[in-house]
Amino acid sequence: MSSRGLLFLCVVLLLASPALGYDYFALAIQWGPSYCKVYGCFPYGDIRRWTIHGLWPTTIVQPYPAYCTDVTYSAAAISSIEGQLRTWWPSYSAGNDHNAFWEYEFEKHGSCSMSHAQLNTQYKYFERTLNLHSTYSVATVLANAGIVASDTKAYTLTQITNAFNSQWGVVPDFDCSTTGGKSYLVEIRPCFDKANLKPLNCGSLSTSDVAIEHPKEHHLISGPRVAQIQALKDLVAERIGEQQPKPEATLGACSSTFYIAYAY
Repeated sequence: MSSRGLLFLCVVLLLASPALGYDYFALAIQWGPSYCKVYGCFPYGDIRRWTIHGLWPTTIVQPYPAYCTDVTYSAAAISSIEGQLRTWWPSYSAGNDHNAFWEYEFEKHGSCSMSHAQLNTQYKYFERTLNLHSTYSVATVLANAGIVASDTKAYTLTQITNAFNSQWGVVPDFDCSTTGGKSYLVEIRPCFDKANLKPLNCGSLSTSDVAIEHPKEHHLISGPRVAQIQALKDLVAERIGEQQPKPEATLGACSSTFYIAYAY
């Protein structure tokens, strides 16, 4: 089969596959310096802030939903909040193509939330995510607990868990990655009830195996149909000599101690 034919088959599989349900929402919030230290980045704006990676309809066990419905991203639909998005949902990839990042997140994850009354349009998806990020401020929780970025002072998982539990009454997921022999906190992921978008205790959901996106590429193989599509895309890439590089590092559950990077 030709490369063009394989790509066409990828599209057919994507459109023909049934949508997957979800159990809750995960709001992935990343710390710029840790992200850049581990993966490398192209900084945009104030890098020392907790910015949005995405709002993901998620299941407790695989398969994880992705590309659930046929949606079309429009930059014009969110032009009125573009300034806020550039500040709190920036791309750190080459060229800082924010729209490409937002398009990816909406088509992959937003497409799975179209049945939710608060998220069933592109504007609602992005506006509500900004609102959740502001209302449940990770930065505020850490500041109130005296937890600040440092390349020399390590924090314990107990310290950060207690900070959220005492202020929110629930605990998010924490994801770290290791570089230079040190574990760094890269993302904090609060969990939200799928009915009313109220915070949940992530630990009670048994989310230790929740899908991890590799933030440098903003890419995840998730669910049977996405795996099929990616396999075909990889075959095409191999045939035309453009095999994608493997991620240099992966995110995972934080160990007992870790750092919150300052330098990058």
